Amino acid sequence: MQIIEFANLQNIITNILLKLDFSSKDASSLAEHLATANLLGHHSHGIIRLPIYYQRIKESIADPRAKTTHEDISPSIAFVDGNRAFGQLASIYAANLAIEKAKTAGLAAVGINNIDHTGRLGAYVQQIADANMLGMYFCNGHSGIRMQAPYGGKDSILSANPFALAAPRKNLPAIVLDMATTAIAHGKVMSAKNRDENVPEDCLLDKDGNPTCNPLDYFDGGSLLPFGGKQAYKGFGLALFVEIFAGILSRARMLSTKRRQDKNGGFILAINIENFLPLEMYFEEIDALCNDLKASQVRQGFTEVLLPGERSNKIAAKQKEQGIEIAQQTWDDIVSLAKKLDINI
Repeated sequence: MQIIEFANLQNIITNILLKLDFSSKDASSLAEHLATANLLGHHSHGIIRLPIYYQRIKESIADPRAKTTHEDISPSIAFVDGNRAFGQLASIYAANLAIEKAKTAGLAAVGINNIDHTGRLGAYVQQIADANMLGMYFCNGHSGIRMQAPYGGKDSILSANPFALAAPRKNLPAIVLDMATTAIAHGKVMSAKNRDENVPEDCLLDKDGNPTCNPLDYFDGGSLLPFGGKQAYKGFGLALFVEIFAGILSRARMLSTKRRQDKNGGFILAINIENFLPLEMYFEEIDALCNDLKASQVRQGFTEVLLPGERSNKIAAKQKEQGIEIAQQTWDDIVSLAKKLDINI
């Protein structure tokens, strides 16, 4: 295990990205996104991704110099083309576009296509919440990362198909729900493998369709299960609708065995609260709701009721003081990548 301060982690990531031919602006933006993922405890979407990004750039699958563009369809609808950009950069662009449209139209929908790995979706809905709007993001995968078996099936057909939602609060952190529709995200299985740990039950199938907790079985041709355990049809249902929004409606093309989709797709919604009710009234209502939830009597085994995003904020506060924990295997991989790029870390 390596312990590293946030600023140092961000600096290391920035230096690596600059060597991978990102512009200074894009390297800084992407480094902040990745380091923040680690800070919040989402190690599956942090620095662990850099060796994969290096490989995708080397194979010309992703372009560090890509320029994101968009097509306006109406005052409330647009399509963003990442032109093989990394999804974090295109998604920040798309979220800003949705915010600007929602300021005048009341709500905005932006389809995103032709992007590489999208990163932590919570960052983009947080971006929308910071503008005092409700934010939603749906994301599908590409044909090379089919990993989720449908409910009742054992073949990997869908991606992890995550989605995120955020609601602003006055003078308090936004409520941010960021989750895969699988019982566990692909990146978290990567993290478990690097930490030499098993994952919980009802998360994975091996290549023969048998339940397993061993990450190595998953990487040997296994599948992720939809979330919900015995009621996993709920997770599968959400995964299907994420695919409809992020795959079909975004023009990115859905995952299918007959039609190849080479890049990720996304779909963003921004809802301007003030077009529905006065902002102060909204804040009063959401505070009353959250206070009621937090005042609930706590069940045995729990210490408090946590709203979506609170756990990550607590982890971030702790790691700001004590440093960010990076798994040793992840760190070794970064040191190896840095040596290839002639960077001494």
